[in-house]
Amino acid sequence: MALNRRDGTRRWPAGVQRPGAPLKAGRMLFVAGGDGIVYAFDAETGSVQWERNVLDELADPPRFDGKRARFDDSAARPSNCASDGQTLYQSIFDQCRVVAIDCETGRERWSFQTGGWIHGNATMTDECVLVGSQDKHCYCLDKRTGEMRWKFHTGSRIESGPAVRGDSAFIPSCDGTLYRINLKTGEAVWKFRTTPDQPTQTAIYSAPLLLGDSVCFAAGEGQLYAVDIERGDLLWKIRPSENSEMYSSPTTDGRRIFVQVRAVAGQGENAIIAIDESPEP
Repeated sequence: MALNRRDGTRRWPAGVQRPGAPLKAGRMLFVAGGDGIVYAFDAETGSVQWERNVLDELADPPRFDGKRARFDDSAARPSNCASDGQTLYQSIFDQCRVVAIDCETGRERWSFQTGGWIHGNATMTDECVLVGSQDKHCYCLDKRTGEMRWKFHTGSRIESGPAVRGDSAFIPSCDGTLYRINLKTGEAVWKFRTTPDQPTQTAIYSAPLLLGDSVCFAAGEGQLYAVDIERGDLLWKIRPSENSEMYSSPTTDGRRIFVQVRAVAGQGENAIIAIDESPEP
């Protein structure tokens, strides 16, 4: 990645086509390209530290043909990634798998293939890695070996990475449900069902946001929900913008929740909206 001395911008090498989401961890910047290569850069200088080819000859799971998932001019379709500073966990959408790569050397530690395409990032604890798939399952993998500890079935595809606190994982599914799962057993503690205006508008692409005693997430149908972490009861819900959708994750600065809304069918708006963390019901 070259540094432009005039304006301070950094540019990817020609080989990094259709890059996935970049991630900075420590002194390194990681990005995976549509060429099937994961690159590690020095975040300060832009110099390439290593390259890892993640193209694989694994068979596609039934109903999830990799050719349908890729862009026409790309060999792979990397999606989101995550890191604990020692290992990079790269989700590869079209290959239905997550690859664990050593951050310093670029050596592949392990790889795990699910039964469906993977859009969201993996989530780590000290002992395990969690990843959701379009095959309607969330997988709990041993962090060291990549072996599956358990998998949890939901009513539809999972498009985002789960959130973790203590011995619980919070998993949103496109069946319109947020699940709290016991990390040790893989069993549901509670389930919270969204209440869209139209019963078919159940998709959730949002990663959960943990705020004190609540878990907050955006639903595609346009409502932001806050649920009690212990009981799974609704604390509040709000529609930030009439006739708008929400297909991204909320974030916070400690006082306000920021959400992105988008227009649909010529109605609503494309906007960023700030909401008080404890809005009036």
